[in-house]
Amino acid sequence: MNTTDQIEVSFFLGAHRVALHYLNRCMLQNAEILASENIVVPTAKAGAGAVSQMIVNTNKGQSLSEAREEFFQRLMGDVENPKRLVVMTNSIAGSIRTPIVNTQAYAPLASRSVRLHEIFEQGSLRLFFGIRNPANFVISAYSEIARLEKSMPFQKYIERMDIDRFRWSATFEKLLKTTPDINLSVWKYEELHDISRRLICEMTGFSEPGKLEFETRPINTGLSLEGGELLREYLGNSPDITDDEMNNIMREYTENYPSSEMPRHHDVMTPERIQQITYGYDDDWYYIRRMEGLNTITTPDNLAG
Repeated sequence: MNTTDQIEVSFFLGAHRVALHYLNRCMLQNAEILASENIVVPTAKAGAGAVSQMIVNTNKGQSLSEAREEFFQRLMGDVENPKRLVVMTNSIAGSIRTPIVNTQAYAPLASRSVRLHEIFEQGSLRLFFGIRNPANFVISAYSEIARLEKSMPFQKYIERMDIDRFRWSATFEKLLKTTPDINLSVWKYEELHDISRRLICEMTGFSEPGKLEFETRPINTGLSLEGGELLREYLGNSPDITDDEMNNIMREYTENYPSSEMPRHHDVMTPERIQQITYGYDDDWYYIRRMEGLNTITTPDNLAG
């Protein structure tokens, strides 16, 4: 029986709107074959709850070793000889309500990663973070906010975000400065179709990507900006919507207003502004791939770039 300090732990930390639930479903779809190699993958909901409770407990003074034991017990139960645990949650990174402030993403990420580094053995901890074009990221995030904050227009949502100068690399530089020996892997949401098997194998430690089965449902990328604003307006005029009704509404809006659509005649996110943000994102990814202290999971073409 492995002791808890021998179990490798992979954390999907974020960002929001980079297909967390899609990846989790793919892993759960292959749970049996992963279990054959002693790899444990809880649901994203279970992982988020366990992580939040562990951090709260340590903040209240619980010893790190006791918090770690309770965390493993909660997610793995009586699994014999587990080799790796994969935890899918973006709650560690921060809130989707304020993912970017000025030019910095996820302010709590660095301190919470330090806590994870303290709780788990250095060699057993791996962190994974997916990034997305900031223009599409804030629009997709807003489509989620529109469900929660019915009185918040898009312009107010991004008023504290300097998305024109925002760079994901600044977030990773801050993280690596606080924990320089942490094992961090970064990937691009835009390449997910091409790297999903490799990404899942990196996260799980599974060695045969060809044996993995993938669901055929399209990835829910969120709503377009127009769709998010129409949803907010509709929900603001429709109180007392049940969960089932909300699911049907979101399905209809996702089909009719996919996030791939360019905003039409929008005063804040013009096509020209989105293009400039995209240029900055491309330059940032070029820089991230060359940063010391982190790994990138990317397509073969980009590895050569």
